[in-house]
Amino acid sequence: MIDTIESDPERPRISNRAGGKSSVLRLAPDVREAVDRAIREERATLDEIVAMVNELGGTVSRSAVGRYSHKARVRLEQFSEAREIAEVWVGRLEEDPAGDVGRLVTEMLRTVAFQQVGAMGDSEEPLKVSETMMLARAIQGSGECR
Repeated sequence: MIDTIESDPERPRISNRAGGKSSVLRLAPDVREAVDRAIREERATLDEIVAMVNELGGTVSRSAVGRYSHKARVRLEQFSEAREIAEVWVGRLEEDPAGDVGRLVTEMLRTVAFQQVGAMGDSEEPLKVSETMMLARAIQGSGECR
């Protein structure tokens, strides 16, 4: 694919990515799990991860692993922040389950459920049944608090 560099539209560049799925996401599930584990545990450099993928029979570039690793770390950071916020909300909810926080949590869960349903059509990966069940239980539990 040939596209242009934003700073110089007259100068074409070659790109082998056509906006498709990341080469890391296209790896066999067991290889991708090993990559995810290495990133999550922060035990390997990008070069070591590329070598590991090659040893496991996959093919991936260093830059692809770098992009994937960066996105994974951002998601982990967001998850950690969300967990901290949830701990505060749960504490307040336990103090007064029928109060404003209880009603707010119920509405937030409904919004998340709506977003999950909308994301089902946008995502290349299927929605996990366990996530859907957990969300349904949370909504049911929040309704019992009121």
